[in-house]
This record gives sequence, C-alpha cells and structure tokens, in this order.
Amino acid sequence: MRDKLRQLGLGMLQESVWITPHDVSVDLREFLESRELGEAAFVLEVSSILAGDQEALVRKIWNLDILEDAYREIIEDAKKLKDLYMASSGRNLQYTTGKKTELTEEGRKILQRYGEVLLSDPCLPKELLPAEWPAGEVRRAVRDIQKIMVK
Repeated sequence: MRDKLRQLGLGMLQESVWITPHDVSVDLREFLESRELGEAAFVLEVSSILAGDQEALVRKIWNLDILEDAYREIIEDAKKLKDLYMASSGRNLQYTTGKKTELTEEGRKILQRYGEVLLSDPCLPKELLPAEWPAGEVRRAVRDIQKIMVK
C-alpha cells in the first residue's frame, strides 16, 4: 500500500498518516476498493495548515533537500558536459568517433539519472516549493544535453 501512496505523490507525515496537495481522491478510492481496504482506511480532505512551518513540513515529508541536491548535481554535470562540448567545438576540432561516443554516453547517463530523480519528485505545486527550487534550471540543462547528443 505504501508504494501506491508514494506513486500517487503522497508523503508520510507520520506512521500511517499520509498527505498530498494533489487531488487523488478518485485514484485512491479505486485502489482501496480494489484491495477491499475501504473499511480499514480513513481518507480526510483538509484545505489548509493552520499552525506550524509549512516549508519545513514540506521539506521533511517529501525529502526535498535530497531531491534538490540530486537536481543540482545533474545541473552541474550537464554544465560540465556542455562546457566540454563547447570547448571542443569552439576550437573547430574534428570529433573522432571515440570522442563523440564518449560525450553521447556521458549525456545518456545524465539523462538517465534525471529520469530516475524525476520519478521520485512529488511534483508539488509551486507555492509549496522553496523559492530557489531548481526545476526550471534542471529542465534547461537537460534540453542542452539533448541538443548536444543529436549533433
């Protein structure tokens, strides 16, 4: 059941208490009914947090620090690869098959890591994310890598 809750984007507030900012009521209801868990689970809908530090709560529940670190690492690796590509092409160097293969393989690894990290991203609404959230920056870095790989 925990895997399904995570798949739906819920985060664990405490043991047996899961929350999400997304409307997953239909999917959750269907899942509970298909597993005959309707009598064993309570589903509540809350519209706001009245007390406490919302940003700290969100960071803790969805492990945003770990997710942010992973995104920033991808951005840094993508920048290094882009710089290597630009330095090589800026000197009008002819790519050997080996060099192009090396750049393409490194790009593939970065894109694969991005896909893995993206799967663990709860895709929270913008208003719940920290001000300096790297989502846009990582998307731009990934697009740059994709462009390099098709050249």
